[in-house]
Amino acid sequence: MTIEFSSKAPRSCRLALEELLFFNPAQANDAESIMRSIERFGRPKIVEIGDQLTVSLTHLEAQTLFAFDRDRANPAPIGVAIFTRTAPDEFSIVQIAVDPGYAQQSRLAGLGLGAAFVRQIRAIAARITGVRWIVSFYRQNIRVPVLVR
Repeated sequence: MTIEFSSKAPRSCRLALEELLFFNPAQANDAESIMRSIERFGRPKIVEIGDQLTVSLTHLEAQTLFAFDRDRANPAPIGVAIFTRTAPDEFSIVQIAVDPGYAQQSRLAGLGLGAAFVRQIRAIAARITGVRWIVSFYRQNIRVPVLVR
């Protein structure tokens, strides 16, 4: 499995992204957290920019990070993370969705796609002046420090 991250997904993957983000059966376990996130940040909305897709929020500007398994023929993302800058010193993770097949595979393979998303967001935050924290309101209000190099 070769995981690659990108801020955009191919427009041809819209249906798969809708399934992943809005109809993901695994997210029933996190329904309360998702509703709190929607109340605070707004609803996620898939947006087409040219031949690419990203995700925006109704209340705030957001950034999107997609995960792709480059070893499979299907170009659709296997995961998506939505995050936003909520204060001068913090990014907040709004939502993480992982393809159910990869969620199970991740536990077996030790990949931890959710943790990989946090590492990627942390790396992005480390390149931005002033950002010191990653906050997850989606899951238990966790604060992770950004390590500055």
